[in-house]
Amino acid sequence: MRKNKLNMNQIHDIHGLQLIVENEEDCYKALNIVHDLWPQCESSRRTKDYIARPKFNGYRSLHTVVISHDEVPLEVHIRTPEMNHQDEFGFAAH
Repeated sequence: MRKNKLNMNQIHDIHGLQLIVENEEDCYKALNIVHDLWPQCESSRRTKDYIARPKFNGYRSLHTVVISHDEVPLEVHIRTPEMNHQDEFGFAAH
């Protein structure tokens, strides 16, 4: 935080939720449900669609940041079991 001069309002991955759904279509359905339940974080008003545009290392997932009922940013990752396995054990693992 100090190195990049960030304040707590700019850090979105303190709390996270990972949703594993059956297929790609369900990823987008789940994203719509998440956005219906919680508003998107003002400082991060975009969804990162790594399913449509995977990262160079093959990583695939949907990412969004919403404001939870406790007024805390919540980073949500939505993916299929195959995408999750690739993230955990494949080339994209870190």
